[in-house]
Amino acid sequence: MVKTYSKQGVRVQNPDQNQKTLVLIGRSGNGKSALGNCILGRNAFPSEASPCGVTLNCALEEGLLPDGGMLRIIDTPGHFGHSLKSDVVDSEIRKCFEMAKDEIHALILVLSVNNRFTKAETEGILALTSIFGWNMYNSLVVVFTGGDDLERDGQTLDDFLGPGPPESLQILLNSCDNRFMVFDCNTLDENKRSVQLSKLLKLVEIVTKRNGGKPFGRQAFSPVRNLFLKRDDDPSAVVYGNSWEKANNLKEDTNKLNEELLKHMTEKVKDFVDELETQLERLKEDLQKLEDYFNSARSQLNKELDKLGQDIGSAQREIKELSVRMQRRGCSIL
Repeated sequence: MVKTYSKQGVRVQNPDQNQKTLVLIGRSGNGKSALGNCILGRNAFPSEASPCGVTLNCALEEGLLPDGGMLRIIDTPGHFGHSLKSDVVDSEIRKCFEMAKDEIHALILVLSVNNRFTKAETEGILALTSIFGWNMYNSLVVVFTGGDDLERDGQTLDDFLGPGPPESLQILLNSCDNRFMVFDCNTLDENKRSVQLSKLLKLVEIVTKRNGGKPFGRQAFSPVRNLFLKRDDDPSAVVYGNSWEKANNLKEDTNKLNEELLKHMTEKVKDFVDELETQLERLKEDLQKLEDYFNSARSQLNKELDKLGQDIGSAQREIKELSVRMQRRGCSIL
């Protein structure tokens, strides 16, 4: 259970340096705020059913973990608010990076079992990639909300994903090394909530170890990130003559990052296919060994059955000969 004590958007200093920062990203309506509330154990972020996104601004909440470490949760607008004006989006992205202090331990991509993984979802994730860079997949954990709905239908997350989820979703999960789980954000069972949090933190720990103990920070962000963090009084800032020039530069950066993402995901898929082919070859070898063993065992069994038949025939002949001899002596044993 997380002990929370901060106010929305306010960073609380904690002498304990063992802190983790998680940034919740994803489409509006997938339950980012509800997930943050479930993790913290209180209604820290506004969360309600709405036809449009409830979260319009980045917000930071903090809490203490049982081991005394600090857990910092940053909630963000859906895909950084596609419906918002560009200057507002820029401001919110800058705010997110400033809140994170260049130390994001994991990006939590929130999906919902109640929403189809559509082309729009894929495009939204690509938009996030253009902000964070394709290295985001090294720090990505996918959380499916709606665990209570699955339980009500008698399903597990594996049942929901099935043997053949949408190709784009499969590529996404492969790209983050299959770090995903399901969350029941509506549970009132403290033990269940604690178990869910422990599993999430284990996935975050896997991310941390994979990245050599270093948080997802300045060196990992995309070039677009540096643009958003420029200040007017920064002498090193890139000065854009007008909004068209800024838009063109952003487009170039985005296209470049999308190309990198495609290359990265293609490599991931290739590795995945190579691994499947390797497993298939191993399976063929195991099947051949099993077939050879079966044929050998069947051959040995046939030999033993033949020998047994011969022994039975020999015994029957001996019994018949013994019977004939006994009859000749005047007594029959059969």
